[in-house]
Amino acid sequence: MQRQDIRGRIAYLDLARQETGSEWFSVSRFPDGSRTARCECHFDDVGLVRDVTLTLGPDWRPVDAYLRIHHQGRSLGAGWFHFAADAVTCHSIDAEGRPQQHRRAHVGPIPAFGAHPILNDGFWPALFDLSRPTQVQRLANSITYSKEMIGNERIGIETFDLDISYLGDEDVTVPAGTFRCRAFSAQLLGLEAPFRLWTWSDDYIIVKETWAQMPATFELAELQVS
Repeated sequence: MQRQDIRGRIAYLDLARQETGSEWFSVSRFPDGSRTARCECHFDDVGLVRDVTLTLGPDWRPVDAYLRIHHQGRSLGAGWFHFAADAVTCHSIDAEGRPQQHRRAHVGPIPAFGAHPILNDGFWPALFDLSRPTQVQRLANSITYSKEMIGNERIGIETFDLDISYLGDEDVTVPAGTFRCRAFSAQLLGLEAPFRLWTWSDDYIIVKETWAQMPATFELAELQVS
């Protein structure tokens, strides 16, 4: 199997369906089943720019990640994450350029990494076991660099638990076209409302995402597969 590349753009839409930002992405899937996703996220309404590169193994679990955040023209820092068999390590610099290192031990593989791009959210349901479609399945002790809503805080290591439910298949029409999607609910423990995710194909590309606690919709606006 040769490498496959998927490129596209996700539009960030307000309640009036006006674009408040966008996310350009590419995903390279390699012959061993691993993949690297690259996301360039622009929140034009708040002046936030986030660049993320995330590599996942054939089992969809994180291998390593790099991210850099700018807010209103000022760097908030950058960080590189490595997910080992017994710990996650982050080497970062803060807004003043000071180096920092964080490490959190764990037992067993880290199920997921929340790097905050919308594309990243679609990779969580890839860990859902579709042979048990009626069961709520938990991704416990997942890792994120920030629990802030759009991830504009300092870079560190925090944990979260996520319950995923499969809602069935449906056709979804977005600016990029009409796609046959798997629909999921993703409930972050501690939040009132779940995310609704619609993903396309076995690459789990986000076609649409909504969240009742954020007055916005995220929709696939462009897609190219090569």
